[in-house]
Amino acid sequence: MTMMIPGVLLVLLVLLVLAALQDVRHFRIANALTLGGAVLGAGLSVILPEGQGLAWSLAGWLVGLLILMPLYALGAMGAGDVKLLAMAGAFTGPAGAALIGLYTLIAGGVLALVVAVGGGRLRQALRNVQVMTVSCLMPSAVSAQAAPASAGRLPYGVAILAGSLAWWWQAGA
Repeated sequence: MTMMIPGVLLVLLVLLVLAALQDVRHFRIANALTLGGAVLGAGLSVILPEGQGLAWSLAGWLVGLLILMPLYALGAMGAGDVKLLAMAGAFTGPAGAALIGLYTLIAGGVLALVVAVGGGRLRQALRNVQVMTVSCLMPSAVSAQAAPASAGRLPYGVAILAGSLAWWWQAGA
């Protein structure tokens, strides 16, 4: 794996912390942050001597986008979360985005359990996982009226920050 210079990772970390704070406060992540951050990540990859180039950055953005898109399509996640992981991919490239995505999904599962248990909605959360699984495996088996009730809102920006920190630690940065 090609490692980035620490200053670029610091910029990414600052953007992720800002996004997580926005998400905790408002359950929204601003487009200016996610899209502006993606442009910044791509730009740094092009202009810095240690950068990997535009194609590498765009591939990372696309991988980050594709990892969370199915959850967005199922209504289990907001668009800002998807764009935030894509932004991280613009800084880390496709391999980094894939690993951050994996760690993010693990952190998101832990966060969902904590929120569900803390809010007394574990049963509803487990039902939602069942409905999403069935709808993915057998889309015709789930009717439009069977949409599950929410088990609570998640500031998924926190999970993306945690996944990014896990990737950074694992990469030895």
